[in-house]
Amino acid sequence: RLFEVCRRENARLAFDAVAGELTGKVLSAMPEGGRLIIYGGLAQQPSSLDPRSFINEGKSMEGFYLGRAMRQLPMAQRLVMVRRAQQALAKELQTDIQARVPLEAVTLGLQQYVQNMSAGKVLVVMNNTAAEK
Repeated sequence: RLFEVCRRENARLAFDAVAGELTGKVLSAMPEGGRLIIYGGLAQQPSSLDPRSFINEGKSMEGFYLGRAMRQLPMAQRLVMVRRAQQALAKELQTDIQARVPLEAVTLGLQQYVQNMSAGKVLVVMNNTAAEK
């Protein structure tokens, strides 16, 4: 299915935060000349890649680390980027929180979350006075 979608949509650029086994699958599914940018390793396991993807199909893969990219920018550009990120966090990138539960009630918190995932996150707090049920 991934192969079909990548070919149909001509997905020549992909971003991978998972890595591991997924990296090779995504790269293999991409059309000729595809480019895969890895920016995370959530799988916490090595990737297995078919070298023919690079040799015969002209595909490429590279890593991206925001800290390194920011260090390469002039200070003025860094400040602009930080300001834009702050604005996005204040407006578009907010996370709804439906409840805060103490660690002792984590099971109830998980049940509440599963029953209504679209209402927002349920945070587990270590300080009972900060918990709201």
